[in-house]
Amino acid sequence: MLRFRIAAFLLIASLAFADEIQFSGIVTGFVLDASSSSIRPILGVPGAAMLGSPVAQDIDAAEIAPGGDRAVVSKGGHLHLISGLRSASPAWTPISGISKADKVTWNSAGSAATLYSSDTGALLLIRILGDGSLEELSQDVASLGSALGPILVDRDGRYLVAMTASEPATLYVLDRQSAPKPIAQFDRPGPMSFAGKERDVLVADANRGQIVLIQDVFGAAGALSFGSLPDGVTTPVGLAVSPDETHAFVADKASKRIAVYEMETRNVIDQIPLDAEPAFVKRFSRDSLFLLNSGASGNEPFQLLETGDKPSVYFVPAGATQSQ
Repeated sequence: MLRFRIAAFLLIASLAFADEIQFSGIVTGFVLDASSSSIRPILGVPGAAMLGSPVAQDIDAAEIAPGGDRAVVSKGGHLHLISGLRSASPAWTPISGISKADKVTWNSAGSAATLYSSDTGALLLIRILGDGSLEELSQDVASLGSALGPILVDRDGRYLVAMTASEPATLYVLDRQSAPKPIAQFDRPGPMSFAGKERDVLVADANRGQIVLIQDVFGAAGALSFGSLPDGVTTPVGLAVSPDETHAFVADKASKRIAVYEMETRNVIDQIPLDAEPAFVKRFSRDSLFLLNSGASGNEPFQLLETGDKPSVYFVPAGATQSQ
């Protein structure tokens, strides 16, 4: 039986500002702090950390890449890519291929992202090239006949896996070289995650009370049952697989818990209670941390899921900062 604990993050590192930003100690990653409309670092390690001072301000919305060095942000009605959040002088690059986006999804490498506007139906893929320049590629999704729900971007930034926001919902593989390829259909949209070294996809199907495994999603694409959702898990909002692919995690909003599956046996081996409702499960770092909420209220703590050897849920107090 895995042992879980819920612990607060306390300060163990400091952040000093002079003519340039200087981080002292461990920077776990970055979050958008709604109370200050700024991007702020989480300083410290699980069990001992808190929010640091802002590194970017007057931010309307932000989606920060795994690893925390890049972010797609909306500021003053314009979209930008910020690179080098950990450096003294982050670079701002305008994004011109789409005017607004309400859904941004990064790949696991933090090297590519999709920007989607449900208002206009526009979908843009951005890729950060080896020299640091930005490539923008429009993707035509008009033929799908529906707005898009969950989206996945593969590690190379070549393929997308997208589910329509309709009921029933259809799962597609998208790339710029061919027409959208339908893979599977579900009663309604559900959270999903890559698995099997990003060859497979797991989808939480709440209506049927199960997790569906799509094997070889970019090839033959066969669907089969992975396992059942626990009783009471009726509103899954996030699904993730640990980087070492030993466990899968399903976050449920209504019951405020995380169901933990062992990948090898496909059995539920534990359930982690949460103090607050999760909103998603997003890769927070290139290691084993996942973010569970956005702290949108301004005073709601950030919840982080540690998926390493001893999976745990931690929280970071929102709003407060260390003394200067």
